[in-house]
Amino acid sequence: MSGPRRKLSILLLCDDDRRHANTLLEHIAAFGRYSAHDVRRFNPRALSRSWMLDLAEFDVVVIHYSLCIILDDYLASDFREKLRRFKGLKVQFIQDDYRWVDNITAMMRYVGIDVLFTLVPTTEIPRIWSEERLPDVVKINTLAGFLPDGSVDLCGLPLEERPIDVGYRGREIPFWIGRLGQEKVWIAKGVQARAAAYGLRCDIGWTEEDRIYGQAWNQFLTSCRATLGTESGASITDFDGSVEKRVKEYLARHPAADFEEVHSQILWKFEWNVRMNVISPRIFEAIAARTALVLFPGEYSHVIQPGEHYVLLEKDFSNMDEVVESVRDVEKLKAMTERAYRDVVQSERYSLREFIREFDRVIEEYAEPYSGRDEGRLLLAQMDRLARIKGRLRAAQIEKAARRQFAYWVERSGVAHLVVLIVKAMIFLRIGLGYRETRALLIQWLTCPRARTCVRPRALLKDVLRLGILRRIRGGMSTGREPFWVSVRFENTGIEFLSHSAASEGDQSSDLPERAGRPRADGTASRAKVAIQSGRFAIVWNHGALGPNVPYPMTASRVLLFSMGQHGVHEFPALREIGKHEPEAAWAAIAPLLPEVMYRCEV
Repeated sequence: MSGPRRKLSILLLCDDDRRHANTLLEHIAAFGRYSAHDVRRFNPRALSRSWMLDLAEFDVVVIHYSLCIILDDYLASDFREKLRRFKGLKVQFIQDDYRWVDNITAMMRYVGIDVLFTLVPTTEIPRIWSEERLPDVVKINTLAGFLPDGSVDLCGLPLEERPIDVGYRGREIPFWIGRLGQEKVWIAKGVQARAAAYGLRCDIGWTEEDRIYGQAWNQFLTSCRATLGTESGASITDFDGSVEKRVKEYLARHPAADFEEVHSQILWKFEWNVRMNVISPRIFEAIAARTALVLFPGEYSHVIQPGEHYVLLEKDFSNMDEVVESVRDVEKLKAMTERAYRDVVQSERYSLREFIREFDRVIEEYAEPYSGRDEGRLLLAQMDRLARIKGRLRAAQIEKAARRQFAYWVERSGVAHLVVLIVKAMIFLRIGLGYRETRALLIQWLTCPRARTCVRPRALLKDVLRLGILRRIRGGMSTGREPFWVSVRFENTGIEFLSHSAASEGDQSSDLPERAGRPRADGTASRAKVAIQSGRFAIVWNHGALGPNVPYPMTASRVLLFSMGQHGVHEFPALREIGKHEPEAAWAAIAPLLPEVMYRCEV
């Protein structure tokens, strides 16, 4: 099919919030920077509609992977209806191919996607995006990330002068994604546990607090002689969301369960139901920085090979001696990093520029050569549209539209992030410091040098805020549409607050008025104090059955979400640590929440 005889007009729908990782922002910017066609981008995130956006102006609409088409917060129903009515070429980029497959498939069919760029390896595409699921859709395999031009010139100290032998930043991945996702933490913990025996200088982390972004990440990477890595993707594809749901329900009942327990109970039958193992963008960044790679075995999208481009680390760490020897052999590492740089970076096969060339070839092949309009007709259509807007919109409508566009600017400029921080600070002052016991806890931390040494301020503030929210729940706080309630269970080894959905409330609702109050004088308090002082006392709020976030009301229709951790479980680490040094203060903070009674709230 012959290509278009003029530049195509392309609309890129994307979430280009500047707080995203560099890889995502570079991917978005590449369309406008390198495409031979006219690309304009629009961020629909958190907008219900936009009267300024007219898809008829475009030949192609591209939905970037930063937007999830089934979630209204990312792409509201008004935009989906516009997409459905749009007659031009519709292109979808997707990265989390292992999640919500059935729902996303249904939505892509509804809006009429024509071309799908997917991370699923070519041989596995029929198992997820089959012809039965997406008939007449062109499916194209792509990578999770590419080499932006700026990374080609990353420079750092020579390998022998770099202060860190092995550096790494990973991320904890939900259990339901499968064994492959857990390797990001396993490789970090395994090397960290063995590093001291070899005298390795390591800077390894895998929690959200350890994450590094922006220029600081480039500086970190170029200060490391080697970095760890694993394949990205998932070894379990959850087509209908049932696997994720079952894992969350199991963890709600067994919050201390580790991955192997969950795997043996639920996940083993789904493991590798689809092979979706791909190379990570972080590997490209390391190669560009001439930082050596120490990787678990894998295919890595057939971009790099063991021994040739990276040091192979067995998953059982049985060859750790050889790996350490390789890391200390500077000349061998230099040769390996130069080889990787030549084959991956200098070849330009994996650059963003080459990726956009491929993108242009695809849309030129499948887009209509002409949209049936010339520039004169387009200008007349625009003039007519402006006239209709001017004639139909009254002053109040114009004012409303202006407010909506101002809100859009606030969201994109970063002001919204500042506003959220201010609101959260106000909520903390209101409920975190709204009770005498939590104020006393902060004072004890300030006045106890041992507690200040062991407890980070951020961890303490999180604990105090969640204690305040629990106090509000006890008082019957009403926060919206979906009711849930919290049970409180006391044992000699700890206290568990467990959130339940309204569907499972049974007859517990009658317990609140008569039994709320201080703990009974039956020895419970003294036993708890002893347990707290010994450091063996656990305090947990398990919200996992309802999700990873607890909502707090802002208005009758809006809530602010507070994270409870990856599995929806908050363990009050600061409160527990303070209890070792100041058990009276810790006990006073949790005593009002102790009664073995069900508290209710609405969310």
